Amino acid sequence: MISQPDMFERFIPPSGIQDTLTAARDRLFRNLDKGSRCPCCDQHAMRYRRHINAGMARALILMVKESAVSGDMIDIKKLDVRGGDYAKLRYWGLIKQLRNTEERSGTRSGLWRVTDIGVAFANNESSVTGIAIVYNDECERLTGDQVTIVGALGKKFSYEELMSGHKTEIK
Repeated sequence: MISQPDMFERFIPPSGIQDTLTAARDRLFRNLDKGSRCPCCDQHAMRYRRHINAGMARALILMVKESAVSGDMIDIKKLDVRGGDYAKLRYWGLIKQLRNTEERSGTRSGLWRVTDIGVAFANNESSVTGIAIVYNDECERLTGDQVTIVGALGKKFSYEELMSGHKTEIK
């Protein structure tokens, strides 16, 4: 059996490597763009550059069309949306997630609302800054050129087919 002092000795860093939490955080944040291992929890930490891709643009259009039919809140599970990239649309303020109430378990409800900015973007009436700089699932800032919904869809999807004569007014 390991004695109490021996058990904790293996967690004490070697002489000269002791670090303050502030110094460790500073070093971590300086290296986020290329990625770094956190000296406190050993987790990989990185700042990501997220672009609005064609799948996200398609998901937004489906959400706008669904909200016009079923009301303000959209249950994403009812739409033909694959993967979780659609949730990144929140970095641009295009959608908002409803948090769970006491009746629902967990912290996320699966219910989303398209914002006025999201409706205008989906209707090709506005553009957004193209790149979200994200760390720890939070958008730090937006940067890059302006992008329209048609530009985000690229050649993968036809804007006209997806909208199919549908325009949603901003409420």
